[in-house]
Amino acid sequence: MANINLYAQYTSGTQFPAGTIAGSAAGVSGLNPIVDRMNSIVPGSSYWSCPGANFTPTEPDVDDVVYNVGNIANLRINGTAIECVAPVILPQGTIIKSVVVYGNISDETWSLTRANHVDDSGFILGSAAFNTVTTSIGSAIVNNESHSYGLFTSTLDATDKIRGARIRYEYPL
Repeated sequence: MANINLYAQYTSGTQFPAGTIAGSAAGVSGLNPIVDRMNSIVPGSSYWSCPGANFTPTEPDVDDVVYNVGNIANLRINGTAIECVAPVILPQGTIIKSVVVYGNISDETWSLTRANHVDDSGFILGSAAFNTVTTSIGSAIVNNESHSYGLFTSTLDATDKIRGARIRYEYPL
């Protein structure tokens, strides 16, 4: 078997670096999909999404919830006045641009919240009716060092379904 140099070399040019050893891996923009992916995440929008099944009932009767209704990863409420929450995990330092939670619900709301790790204080970053996109986001820069994020619902009732949620975010330029 031939002796192959497995050390990767990288350059930002469009040609392989001078002196590259035959058989070595050279990461050149336009030729290396990993490098191209790293360069392509900065501009434009990115999305975080979750199915309705990511929402967990918090109170009062958590047994009145059905997951994966009709082989779709949603959540259906069978009781009354049930609040739900879904964790949100976004990249550090990104900017939240818009949020929406989808369901068959027309008379309830959702809220994107931020909780402080130290003193458990919470802050609503944005809220709207189900199926309504909001772009009014307070404190939109994600700070995972000191905060965690979640989507909360108002009280849901029998036959209400959460189908999913989507957050559009961008990397700062």
